[in-house]
Amino acid sequence: MHTSAPKSVLTRIPGPPGYVPDPRYEEKKRLFGAVDRYVLQMKVKLMQQIDAGSVGWDDPALLPDEQVFQRLVDCVGKAPLAEGQEADIGNFAMFLWYRHQQARLADLRAAAQLEAKEGLAAGDADPNQAALRK
Repeated sequence: MHTSAPKSVLTRIPGPPGYVPDPRYEEKKRLFGAVDRYVLQMKVKLMQQIDAGSVGWDDPALLPDEQVFQRLVDCVGKAPLAEGQEADIGNFAMFLWYRHQQARLADLRAAAQLEAKEGLAAGDADPNQAALRK
């Protein structure tokens, strides 16, 4: 007699009393697998561009945000998409995301440094004390 294998090892292992398995587990597993494969394709495309001599993905002085955004729009505007073009779209979006994250971090660092200086100017020996009072 042949029986089919269970979909997941996790479905065979009983949990503790009262445990209810997450009904979305398989959905999450498929989604995260798709993201992992997509990111791998993005990396392949990035390595091809680096090998071809491309630089400046993280430097607005070399490649301004407006140009990155325009290249993103140009990729999205092509129909039908060429094979692998989805990875280009993801990479341009990642460039912009990364730059905005870096800008936010710089703003937070500057604000923290300003608060520390203000605390010291107010006579606090420890700049952290000024932040704790707020």
